[in-house]
Amino acid sequence: MGRLKRSPIWDDPRVKPPFGAAQINWGHPLAGNNLVHCFLLNEAAGAIHDIAGSRRRVTATMNGPTWVETRGGRGLNFVRASSQWVDLGPMPATGPYTDDVTVVVRFVPTNTALTNISTMLGTGTSDNFSKEFTLWTGNTPNTAEFRWGDIDAVTGIETLTTLTAGVQYDVAGWRQGSPSDWRRRIYLNGRQDNASTIATNISQGGSLALGRDGAGGARYFDGQIIFAIVYDRALSDIEIHSLYVEPYAFLQPVIRRRYFVPVVAGQRSQVILVTAGV
Repeated sequence: MGRLKRSPIWDDPRVKPPFGAAQINWGHPLAGNNLVHCFLLNEAAGAIHDIAGSRRRVTATMNGPTWVETRGGRGLNFVRASSQWVDLGPMPATGPYTDDVTVVVRFVPTNTALTNISTMLGTGTSDNFSKEFTLWTGNTPNTAEFRWGDIDAVTGIETLTTLTAGVQYDVAGWRQGSPSDWRRRIYLNGRQDNASTIATNISQGGSLALGRDGAGGARYFDGQIIFAIVYDRALSDIEIHSLYVEPYAFLQPVIRRRYFVPVVAGQRSQVILVTAGV
């Protein structure tokens, strides 16, 4: 038998179950240790679940994006010209976002997303002010960027690696430090791509959104978003790489099989869904 490897369940055209909200294994190190938001867009079409919601509940309101199949699973397709986005509700006025944070998004950009500023996951209160964090593409063409603070006055940290339209990426924004003394990094596909320091502090409030700035009503995304995860701590290099290799590892084992199935190299194996206990 050939070598077994993991593959997204959506690779098999026979498997199109209507997934419900996944269940987190809070005993897993990548879940029980400061996971505050987790949007897995492999979920059922027509609904978005913050599956960390028992701890940080938000209400998601769809504003136009459509469900599509991607090589990484089901995701949401955003069309910039149509101003499509998802309202994930208000951010807390106080809470865990004023210091260390890690924000991870899996996405597939279009050409437009790489030549215009296009927000994947953002917070904010106005057109030019990102509060706790923002991940976007295209501020410098063909790059991803992590930032916070006044967009007109503060420079974010960009990937050094050039991005290509139509290719799936995992990008992670990382922040650690103390007031006026912050270290920041940006990771691409599980590996650190750039690092720097900055003195700009973080304010709180506003709202959280997929596909545009939080409450800014601008910088709409163009492309697909497959998942978005937020931690209120700075993950280690190993943890960030683990999320890239197996992003659903912290789900309950039975649920996890809904996202990945074993595929024998060179041939497709039989797909068996085990749902007992879900």
